[in-house]
Amino acid sequence: MNVRQTRVALGALLVLVLACGPQENPKPRPSGPTTASSDASLPRPKQNIAQTARKLAAASEDKSCATLDPLIHPHLRPPSSEDKKEQCLNYLSLMKGFQVIATRSHGTGAVIDYSYFAQGDKRAIYTMLLALDKDGLYKLFQVEGAHEAAVALTPPTDQGMGDEVAQAAVGAIREGNCDKLFAIAHETLAPGANDKVEFCDQYLGSGFQKALQADAAAVPQSLGGDSQYLFYSLQVKPDRYYTLAVGRVRGAYRFITEVRLL
Repeated sequence: MNVRQTRVALGALLVLVLACGPQENPKPRPSGPTTASSDASLPRPKQNIAQTARKLAAASEDKSCATLDPLIHPHLRPPSSEDKKEQCLNYLSLMKGFQVIATRSHGTGAVIDYSYFAQGDKRAIYTMLLALDKDGLYKLFQVEGAHEAAVALTPPTDQGMGDEVAQAAVGAIREGNCDKLFAIAHETLAPGANDKVEFCDQYLGSGFQKALQADAAAVPQSLGGDSQYLFYSLQVKPDRYYTLAVGRVRGAYRFITEVRLL
């Protein structure tokens, strides 16, 4: 099974569950000339991220892939029905006793902090990463944990460093520079990042690379983020739109993935 479609980071950490319910806060302050969050041309969600969180909570209670499947982003779904089911079950295994702590959207990207029963009655804080789909709804594409505390409502840290990573990733994919791309891959979140050949095969000769090569002016624009995850919009002529995500690991930002909307 392709790691790209199914990788989720596992772990467990004892935490105190925050008493507050789901929250939807204003977007973070712009971070310089690459900010795109106020661009009227960006795709707009039909539902806010708090509404998506409630749907995910219902899916966790139902424990059914029939309920969760429509909430998983199709861009990173495996082709076969068997692999789709395995991917869904992997997500459900990380949603036992699902309780939303906080939510926040950043343009076409979003995060949901939640707690779940990692081991028996011991709870851990995990984070879901989501991106807008063509139907105007936020869809799940990655889960990471465990965190010592929720991250959704924290301010961005070293935004400029994240911007550089997003720009470097786009440049490396456009150039077909596998070494450069693999060097900035998030080792626990980037699909296929444990294997250089597998990781690079996702991009070299891909539709994403060809689109970037056909539009040399396309560059990622910051949508903002939190202290752990940053999101970027990437509009590629004539009609493609991607949400890019980067995340911190050991104090440095790394490229996670791109998620196509159009």
